[in-house]
Amino acid sequence: MNQLEEYVSKNAAAFDSGVLPEGAEERFLARWDAARRRRRVAIPFAALAVAASLAAVLFIQGTGTRDWLRKAEQTPEGIYSGYLAAVSSVWEKVGEDEEASETLAILTEETVPLGEQLPSELSDAERTAILRDYYNTLLDGADRIRKHLINKEI
Repeated sequence: MNQLEEYVSKNAAAFDSGVLPEGAEERFLARWDAARRRRRVAIPFAALAVAASLAAVLFIQGTGTRDWLRKAEQTPEGIYSGYLAAVSSVWEKVGEDEEASETLAILTEETVPLGEQLPSELSDAERTAILRDYYNTLLDGADRIRKHLINKEI
């Protein structure tokens, strides 16, 4: 127990002596609800930041991005579907390896898909290009995880 908790528990009667001002409970609940909403919004952004950081590191370290999505339909939905298919293939190859699974999850799992976060003002062609670059970079990283797992087994 820290000092503040000790002080409050020893002096609990002093805290219960007064009546709360009118509306205090409603103001407290409103602030608490607003803080909860901010945290809910912050979590997807934090996850996106982690994924973007990993993608940036993998992109910088890499020799170039392979076009994993060249056969996918060239629409935002087609690119995302192609990405999901490619990632599920890597997940099957990773299998039971706990370390590789954790790393792959950090890299590929999205709370909110990037396509849903892009501004609606962008044209479909611009959205497709952004998603294609982003998901190709993530798939490069997923392939590196798969290759690392193969090298570890040898």
